[in-house]
Amino acid sequence: MRQDINLLLISVIFLIILSAINSNAIPILAVSGVVTNENNILVNGLEVTVENRTRNLIGKSITGENGDGRYDVVFLSFNGGSVGEIGDIVNITIKMNGKTVGEATHTLTAQNINDAHLNFDIQLQVKIPMLTSKPEINQTGTLGSLKHQPKSQHLQYQSHPKRAALFQNYPNPFNPETWIPYQLKQDSTVVISIYKVTGQLVRQLNLGHKFAGIYVSKKLAAHWDGMDEYGREVASGVYFYHIQAGNFKATRKMAILR
Repeated sequence: MRQDINLLLISVIFLIILSAINSNAIPILAVSGVVTNENNILVNGLEVTVENRTRNLIGKSITGENGDGRYDVVFLSFNGGSVGEIGDIVNITIKMNGKTVGEATHTLTAQNINDAHLNFDIQLQVKIPMLTSKPEINQTGTLGSLKHQPKSQHLQYQSHPKRAALFQNYPNPFNPETWIPYQLKQDSTVVISIYKVTGQLVRQLNLGHKFAGIYVSKKLAAHWDGMDEYGREVASGVYFYHIQAGNFKATRKMAILR
């Protein structure tokens, strides 16, 4: 165990050096927003492709999966590499039935990097057909349903992340605070517990009842201020964070360096 801790601390120092070399790089980036039609009505069932052209990274989402008109794409590096830096070019393309109906480009700013999040709402300038009867799934798997349709019809076609997941905290290592991203397959009461390597409980974050969805940006992810249950700063070292959300459980490592 001691040897593992020493190796991890060496890795921590190495990551800090890399961070110092490029403090504008982040290992996780959430891109989200809502899509509306020309009448400013939220539109579901559209395919949204988000591409970081600078890094050749591509992610896709269907509007309405996590809320009316909403799309969510998460870029995540499991090896500590960068998925976004200031100046990166992000292109967002929206398609209906395989045809492009909207497109926008954004250059990542310092605020985007600091938040690890880009919120980009798009209003389409083309007419989207109004469905007057029960929507049918077309060949591309999209729905084309609109927000103001009867709620019972709309909810029948809602979907959520296919699995629950606990992601790597960021920044890591950190001082004095960090964010813990996760996603839920179904509505759950979420509790994140933080432990020392000895197994002693340091802090418990009771996040309350959360709806199924993606919680990765600083506005949505769990936040830990580096304090224990008594409001005291914890010491430098390796800690474990464990999530309990319904039947879903997962644990990861993180490190703090004062």
